[in-house]
Amino acid sequence: MENLPIPDVGETLTRISVLSPAAQVAAVVGIACIAIAWIWTRRPAQGPGMETFQLVIASLTEQAKATNALAEQVERIVEQNSVIIARLPVGVVERVG
Repeated sequence: MENLPIPDVGETLTRISVLSPAAQVAAVVGIACIAIAWIWTRRPAQGPGMETFQLVIASLTEQAKATNALAEQVERIVEQNSVIIARLPVGVVERVG
């Protein structure tokens, strides 16, 4: 539809003027309907609604909770590893490092 040529307004008015009065009214109403439909289809799309924002906020909150839980687990693992490393004999740690 983007490649359709714009009709010649003068020619369109000339063609409408030779019609009967009832046909002229019908032609103008038809052209108006086409113009309204053309404008309506090119209106900007609506943005996200409040429900979408609330869903995004809820999902981000859940993601933050999961990230905090993961950080706590990693911290516990690091502590456990340090305890294990402290128990190892000195020579083993130097050979690994």
